[in-house]
Amino acid sequence: MASNKITTTIESGENLNIIGPSGSGKSSYVNALIGLPSMLKGNIIIDDINLKNFHSNQWWMMRKKIIACVFQNLELFQNLTVADNINIVTGLYKSINESKIDFIIESLNLNPFKNIKAKNLSLGELQRLAICRALVRPFLLLILDEPFSHLDKDNIQKATQLINQISNDNQAGIILTSHSESQDFSFDKTIVLQ
Repeated sequence: MASNKITTTIESGENLNIIGPSGSGKSSYVNALIGLPSMLKGNIIIDDINLKNFHSNQWWMMRKKIIACVFQNLELFQNLTVADNINIVTGLYKSINESKIDFIIESLNLNPFKNIKAKNLSLGELQRLAICRALVRPFLLLILDEPFSHLDKDNIQKATQLINQISNDNQAGIILTSHSESQDFSFDKTIVLQ
């Protein structure tokens, strides 16, 4: 990983674009922001709480209540169907809007695949499933780690429109990692890694 010293503050609802080539540390930043092992040193502070010494159960609650993520490696359950991958997430919450879930699935063209196991999907279909799984749950911060690398232009447009809509509904901020400046979102801040 490249050595980058970054200090930034993101206010509630702001969007941040982290730009850099492969190996520059984008995914390491994402891992640190969601409490996964990372080589990064420093502090992450949310609502004046320093998360540096959080225990795993505290991170789990933080991710459940605040942070949704589309991982670069997708983190899907390959032997489960599309519907089951989604239900694992929605099952963590007492009240979930079923019509909203149906709308998200339909918007990402996943209806035909609901009963198909993830291991039988294309990379583009898997990426849409990962986006769907992040959007069906409550969040105040959506982290997208190179989420469109296997999507064609039409599916990127549909996904970004949906992400913007759901994030606005939640009054949530977005952190997007990418190789170059993204034109699909409006960003309040940009960090460029070398």
